[in-house]
Amino acid sequence: VDTDKAGKCLLYFGCRSTDDHIYNSTITKWEKSNVLEPNIAFSREPSTPKAYVQDLIEQSSKNICQLLLQPETCYYICGDARVADFCFEACVKALRAHGNMSRVAAVQHIKQMRAQN
Repeated sequence: VDTDKAGKCLLYFGCRSTDDHIYNSTITKWEKSNVLEPNIAFSREPSTPKAYVQDLIEQSSKNICQLLLQPETCYYICGDARVADFCFEACVKALRAHGNMSRVAAVQHIKQMRAQN
């Protein structure tokens, strides 16, 4: 990762438990190098409440909104269609709550971002 060219990089990553966290060493390395700010959701970790990626997005919705409104921000979602839909809706909610956008405007904004990437 070229840290001179990359801006703030946030990662919202979900898996069932720490045992399934297959990218842990890479994410930890990038976090220690200040390349990445990870936000990890575990949905089946023993003794921990279920958390999903969309939950983490909603918890940091103000920050997400600020980033989504910056023209240089890139937005990527990987995972199955349900995960993508839930994350998309969490981003729409963030734009509506903190960006003073209508639902239509928020959806259009994210779709435009997708088209540019």
